[in-house]
Amino acid sequence: VAGEELSRAGDNVTLPCPAAQDTYVLLLEWRCRDCQVPGSVVVSSEVKLVEYRSESVTLFHHESRMSLALDTFSLNFKPVTAQDSGVYVCRVNNRDDSERDTKLIVQ
Repeated sequence: VAGEELSRAGDNVTLPCPAAQDTYVLLLEWRCRDCQVPGSVVVSSEVKLVEYRSESVTLFHHESRMSLALDTFSLNFKPVTAQDSGVYVCRVNNRDDSERDTKLIVQ
């Protein structure tokens, strides 16, 4: 895990996507490992949260609290909850070398 973000439930949190800087982004995905997903009893190994493709954004979970900043491709939570704790991965243009994990811990 490259970075760690400690937050309190109810705070607004922004997770940066450094791999998107100085890159022409055609496809971008935010995924979460070890996150709790609504409607799921088990904790999934990896869940796709957001996809950016062809200048269009698709939110797969937490649509009311989560957004993608189109200028920086950072992931925004308004607000964050304890269930959002997990390891977040931003992948740019399907390149494995673009990934940088951020562990989010919400208390």
